[in-house]
Amino acid sequence: MIPHNVNIFTGEAHQWYHGISEKYGPIARVGPTSLITSNANVWAQINTKPGYKRSKWYFEACRYSGPKNLELYDALLLDLLHLIRTEYLSHPSTSSGRIIPMDLSKKIQFLTLYVISAVGMGRGLRHAGRRHRPLRALERAGAAHGRRLLGARAQRAPLTGRWIAPKATDQSRFGALMGACFRVVDERRRDMLASFVRHRLEGDELKSEALETLIAGSDTTAGALRVIILYVMGNKSVYVKLQEEVDEAVRDGRMGADGEGVISYAVATQLPYLQAVIREGLRVFPPVRNILPKDVPAGGDAVMVDGKPVFLPGGVDNGYSALAMHRDNMVYGEDADLFRPERWFEPNQNKLSAMIKANELTFGHGRSQCLGKNVAQMELHNMKTFFELFRYFDRATVDPAKPWSIMNTLGIVLIHDTWVQVTTRSAEGEWELGKGSPSAHCVSTHSP
Repeated sequence: MIPHNVNIFTGEAHQWYHGISEKYGPIARVGPTSLITSNANVWAQINTKPGYKRSKWYFEACRYSGPKNLELYDALLLDLLHLIRTEYLSHPSTSSGRIIPMDLSKKIQFLTLYVISAVGMGRGLRHAGRRHRPLRALERAGAAHGRRLLGARAQRAPLTGRWIAPKATDQSRFGALMGACFRVVDERRRDMLASFVRHRLEGDELKSEALETLIAGSDTTAGALRVIILYVMGNKSVYVKLQEEVDEAVRDGRMGADGEGVISYAVATQLPYLQAVIREGLRVFPPVRNILPKDVPAGGDAVMVDGKPVFLPGGVDNGYSALAMHRDNMVYGEDADLFRPERWFEPNQNKLSAMIKANELTFGHGRSQCLGKNVAQMELHNMKTFFELFRYFDRATVDPAKPWSIMNTLGIVLIHDTWVQVTTRSAEGEWELGKGSPSAHCVSTHSP
């Protein structure tokens, strides 16, 4: 149990789970009563078979997906594009040019935090491009979250908790985020909070669910967006192919008569390489690394591993290793550790089906499927963000030796300091957002 706790504390638990799975096989022990699996079929069975219960790791929430979500996201994405265009464009190619470093990780966090707060609570926590206390509080809280576990009991203790635990009246750090969230809860808008109320949540329980929705809903999607963009930036072949597909969609009129607005879901689903890039990014670097353990039924259970039954005893919990499962050579091939979107054009339909089934487990399965999946897919699988960023801009890392800083805090990968330089894709530098399509000769001018 000590090695498990140490790796959680240091933020390296996902790598430790991966190593344990590589060494001991598809079902391995990580604690006295804790197992993990790297087998997609076993994990799917655990998440659907009656008798398995969520362990104490879990917090419950209610489902909500409003009809205005897509329109809301389009408006926020246009705000982000405008912010980049007006404040962060670099001009390195001219004699009087300049480079304006932009922290891509922070800008993506602004977007996802605003989306989840607007969808979840009816009002965003401020404009997506402006600095504000809730975002700074979210960053600081996330970085320290794993370490705070050591003081969790003290925070709950009657005598010490009131002095140690963050409070909604605090003016900084996590307490400031709590305060911003709780004030919106008290306004009782018609949104996800209304859904929570209909499911009989109230008072502190309602505020707790809203706060968890805000944190989990922004960090996970932001992590996926950052990772995929950085992986594409690091692979010239993928970068060029993706922009060629984006340019073709604009040139042939699929964006409308004048190319204005944000790409629609219907058009985005017709861009196979973009879909492959997103699926591959979620596979090779899953943004959520929680082991998500389930309690095995009291009488135990038999699961099939590579065609052979394996007995799981009652009284233990069984989680999974995200890295080991999504980089399984038996499913994805010998180059499973590499970022290669072309693997999703596999001609063998049986193999492709197995890959897709395993990949879909990124969002959980069965009763334990991610409750924010619809919102995440709006941001990811609608592919709007990727399409628009690669449509209008080129990016290059400012420091290739240190493209980002990452830390695993309780299974959520926090990514910071993704410094990039952004240039317009217009050869003349005069093309404006929403003023028509780019010229046909626009190609990638930067490669990492």
